Amino acid sequence: MAQVVSAKCPDCQTTIRFDEVPGLGSLVTCPECGAELEVVRKNPLELDWAYEEEFDDDEWEEEWDEEWDDEDVDDDEEEYDDLDDEDDF
Repeated sequence: MAQVVSAKCPDCQTTIRFDEVPGLGSLVTCPECGAELEVVRKNPLELDWAYEEEFDDDEWEEEWDEEWDDEDVDDDEEEYDDLDDEDDF
C-alpha cells in the first residue's frame, strides 16, 4: 500500500496530496492557484515557491546600474545644481 503524504501550498494554502514522498527539489504545480512550487523538506513534507536560479545581489546591482546610464545621471545633476547654492536659502 502506498503512503499518501501531503503539504500545503504556501500561496493559497491548498493541501496537495502525493501518492509517495517526492524527492527533495522536485517541482510541483499547485492545482488550485497554479503556483510553481519546490519540495524543500521531506519530513515533514514542505513546499516553497520554486525559483529558476539563486538570487544574486551582485547581478541585481549590475542590472540596476545598466538601467541608469551616465547621461541620465548628468541630466539630473544639472537639474539640481541650483539647489546646491547656499545663498539661495
